[in-house]
Amino acid sequence: MLNVNITNNGRKVSSISPDSLAAFYYFLNESGFETQLDHEHHTLELKPGLHEKHITLSPVMHSHLNSFRRNQVEQQILLQIKKYLEHSGAKVTILAEEKPSILADFHLRLAITELVKLQEPVIELSYNAKPNNRKWLSILRNEIRKYGASFQSNETINDLTPYLTIQANHPEIKNETFWNDYGQNYAIMIAMSILARFRSDMPLSLLSYLPLEFLNQPISKTNKSKKTQNELHKENSNQVKKISLDTSKKIVRETAETFFDYQTILDSEKRKVKLLVTFTIKNTGTTQLTNPLICLKTGPDNEIKISGQIVPPNVAQSMGIMNDSGASGWKYHANDWHEHLREKGEIWISPIQDLTIQPNTQHSLNNVQISLPSNEKTAKVQIEGFVFFNEQKLEVQSNNRILVSY
Repeated sequence: MLNVNITNNGRKVSSISPDSLAAFYYFLNESGFETQLDHEHHTLELKPGLHEKHITLSPVMHSHLNSFRRNQVEQQILLQIKKYLEHSGAKVTILAEEKPSILADFHLRLAITELVKLQEPVIELSYNAKPNNRKWLSILRNEIRKYGASFQSNETINDLTPYLTIQANHPEIKNETFWNDYGQNYAIMIAMSILARFRSDMPLSLLSYLPLEFLNQPISKTNKSKKTQNELHKENSNQVKKISLDTSKKIVRETAETFFDYQTILDSEKRKVKLLVTFTIKNTGTTQLTNPLICLKTGPDNEIKISGQIVPPNVAQSMGIMNDSGASGWKYHANDWHEHLREKGEIWISPIQDLTIQPNTQHSLNNVQISLPSNEKTAKVQIEGFVFFNEQKLEVQSNNRILVSY
């Protein structure tokens, strides 16, 4: 029997034995490919995961940004994103204007600005609410914080076309340096997030985003000459010894990382700004970490107000979240926390119950509401995060910080 040719747009990319057709056909469908089997011509036509998806890209068209724009870098990033998505099968169009076609499946708006007074990048996201937002939003957040940038996200419910608006505000930096240090990484992380946005619930569907040439790559090659049984036995014995020696040394590493994830709510009429904040602690070491002590530091000049699921220490046992082992949750570390905030600009928070964070797991301080001052003297607020593990003698500063100008 003739082999079945795997084709894309009529071009052969691989071939398989007809005896493997059923299993391979099932694999391709589970991987997110669209398939069409032609028994007469012994072909299996494949369409990649983003086949027939139309994605539009455009710069953010706001006149107040024009004097701060980095147009050359914007175009470089948009062109690179276009290449990445087209290679995964999408139809991608770069628009000169911001408004996308209602027939588009997704629209990206991008602005790269240069603000001389900034000391670190500030990335602002705006997107419309969809049930599958969480995955791609998590990818962007995790990638952005690798570069020490502040991250802000706002969710809306308008627009028929799913969209994402990214405004990356940067300190002054040369175009060529910017592209090498930030631009290429932005193109990759944005393209990754769009791919995640389209990903279905099928666990293998990521394969359908790869170029189809991967089907024609051999799994492995070897040029090693044949060895005698004695040589193989000696080699295996040495490998066992090496493995035994390696596994006998257990590496103990006490490390952690922390980061903010927050949304900004602005009431322009009353000139009030509120932040909805989550502060996450991740154990990146090899041993457990216990009883984190959190410090949110803003400075005594910023008259912020804090509320949420944090209770005073004297009522923690009665107002905490109750479970089988008693009250849990978070409390202010001292009864005079108000005075500490006013005098030093610091908020100290600790767990109500003993808290253990195992390796490769994380724990979050959720739903913290911070109201920013509305007086005209203060137009910029910065909040930093620190975590102290006293038992492990470990201090960790957050990967990013909250920076709001209004």
